[in-house]
Amino acid sequence: MAHRLAPVLATATLLMLFSARDDIRPIRSSIKFTTFLICAGLAVAAGAQATIFPADNPLGAAANISLSFIWIVGIFNALNFLDGMDGLAAGISTVIAVFMGVVAFETDQPAIGWATAAIAGACLGFLPYNFRPGRRASIFLGDAGSNFLGFMLASLALLGFWANADPLVAISNPLLIFSVLIYDMTYITLDRVASGKVRSFYQWIDYTGQDHLHHRIAAVLGDRTKAVAFIIMMNATLGVAALGLRSAEPLTAILLLGQALLVLVLITMLERRGKGLISGFLRQEPKISKESDRPPVLVVDFDGTIAEWVPSGYPAIGKPIEGSHRFLRLLKSEGWKIIINSCRSGTEYEAAMAKWLQQNEIPYDEINRNSDYPWAAGKPVGDVYLDDRGVRFEGRWDAAYQKVQELLHLEGHNEIAESHGD
Repeated sequence: MAHRLAPVLATATLLMLFSARDDIRPIRSSIKFTTFLICAGLAVAAGAQATIFPADNPLGAAANISLSFIWIVGIFNALNFLDGMDGLAAGISTVIAVFMGVVAFETDQPAIGWATAAIAGACLGFLPYNFRPGRRASIFLGDAGSNFLGFMLASLALLGFWANADPLVAISNPLLIFSVLIYDMTYITLDRVASGKVRSFYQWIDYTGQDHLHHRIAAVLGDRTKAVAFIIMMNATLGVAALGLRSAEPLTAILLLGQALLVLVLITMLERRGKGLISGFLRQEPKISKESDRPPVLVVDFDGTIAEWVPSGYPAIGKPIEGSHRFLRLLKSEGWKIIINSCRSGTEYEAAMAKWLQQNEIPYDEINRNSDYPWAAGKPVGDVYLDDRGVRFEGRWDAAYQKVQELLHLEGHNEIAESHGD
């Protein structure tokens, strides 16, 4: 087993380095997809292959290899998609690794057992710094961390075996243990295709939205921390069902599978409710808050508004724009909640911005999110938006058109646009 585990670990490390580059400076989706397939191919070549179909004929062998590619690429992308709230991806990885380790030691596969134990231990050591209720995380997985964890867990699931001569257990165990990842990936893919949000595979890779499981559960529960805990416990519940299934009689096994299906149906009902809450809020007309229990929210652009543009482009940050420190401190003293918004949306970018803001003593509450609306992804919810290249819409598109044209021809527009190119 060690001779098959080593190349998988090496491939996962290469994927981590590639994803770290993507965290620092985004890589084109076509290049990412090609790299994902290459990494999956290396894992399959090392022995991480499904054994669902008979391998003694070309058609069955081809089906197993195809399924292996889908499983590996799908699982580590699903974990990456779930890495949208502090502690979620690491928590899910811990649960999956623990249950995989139990099965591995039970079936006398110590190499896989110790590998999953190492993953679980690393995640448990990471969580206190990434999942801190009431406070911002001090470190993040990024694509580098989530892709490494997802790739390793998906590959380990194929390197070993799940049961001896029991196809029901062999198929159902990994499906139950990885159920949260499979569920979220399947649900959002079908929903996005049916709604026309994505029309190609590359759009599917690049698409970001507030339609994931954690966004909708947070909308229902009204709290990101509760949503993370809920999803992790849901995964643990289905993992326990997987362990119970291993020694169950046929009738009991069918009942356990039925129970797991009902759990997913209940989750779907909660998701639909969360979708309704999010859609309902988005249809509301935004108004400046005058409520005593919620401060007014200023969402302020970073580059060009707080920090000067740098000709060399990202990831460099320019000097503070004169007055930004003084007037943001004044707004903060008047009770405003200040959210920094930027297309520097990767975890490395956000960490660099936070450090820069602290060094220059510029006050802020959050970066690229408003935790009062935990389900919201992308543009933070705010009462007022301050941007060096914003156009105020006042009900007339002809006037807005003129303003857009004027903005387009401002000196320096091309240089700024080129500094974002990749």
